[in-house]
Amino acid sequence: MALSSLNTAAAADAGRPIELLHPSTQVPIGIRFFVLGTDSQEFRRITRKQQAELLEKQKKTRRGMYMPTPEEREENELTLLVGLTKGWEETTSDGSVRNEIELNPGEFVPFTPEAVKKIYADIGFSWIREQIDSEIGDRRDFLPNAK
Repeated sequence: MALSSLNTAAAADAGRPIELLHPSTQVPIGIRFFVLGTDSQEFRRITRKQQAELLEKQKKTRRGMYMPTPEEREENELTLLVGLTKGWEETTSDGSVRNEIELNPGEFVPFTPEAVKKIYADIGFSWIREQIDSEIGDRRDFLPNAK
């Protein structure tokens, strides 16, 4: 086996769809989020930026010790997930696909970073954030020819 067959970088950069599952039944609900993986260049860019910001804060403290607050950690995690989420779509009851999701009855929301951040930050949608975070970090799904 060639080692290159296990290189996850290209697939992580290309991204993949994640089918959201109902939080109780684990049945697909017809909504897909398109995400990049943890081995993507975008992941590295965002995490390096966050690390640089942390180092700057550490430099400004008296002893070079700075511990991010829980709110700062949560905001960094949210920023990373939003940055790795590149789109979404919903399959309607008639089988057609639209590039927006129905947030409330009759309210269709197109994908924007602001819209995805609002959903990820909503405590009532923690199950979405958990599913996305889990899938982004699963390298098995970013192997070449992974399905």
